[in-house]
Amino acid sequence: MSAAKVSFDFELKILRCITCGIPFGLPDYFQENLRESHARFYCPNGHAACYPQKTEAEKLREELDATTKRLEFARNENRTLTAALGEARTKAERLRKRTANGACPCCKRSFVNLHRHMKTKHPDYAAEAE
Repeated sequence: MSAAKVSFDFELKILRCITCGIPFGLPDYFQENLRESHARFYCPNGHAACYPQKTEAEKLREELDATTKRLEFARNENRTLTAALGEARTKAERLRKRTANGACPCCKRSFVNLHRHMKTKHPDYAAEAE
């Protein structure tokens, strides 16, 4: 029997089958491919194996997606709160003007005495309403 010399320009990663324990080699680029694709591969005795763990890239992608969703939620919440604040300010301003002009804030009836009182005793309040 003659021996042949073979040289490769890649490294083999030595793995051990988790079922039968036989050592076998895979090129490093192929093993990395298997880790990324989670594809099934076999030992020389035919036992199936795979890499079910998430790669670092997959973990980072999921973290980015979660962060993007949180950011979008925060932006939507900010828009909602800004709109609610604007409505509350408008409502408060309307109420201030009505009260300054002598209208009861509860029953919306107008009272001359309240109007006169607001003009004489609280002129600043009436000026702010205008």
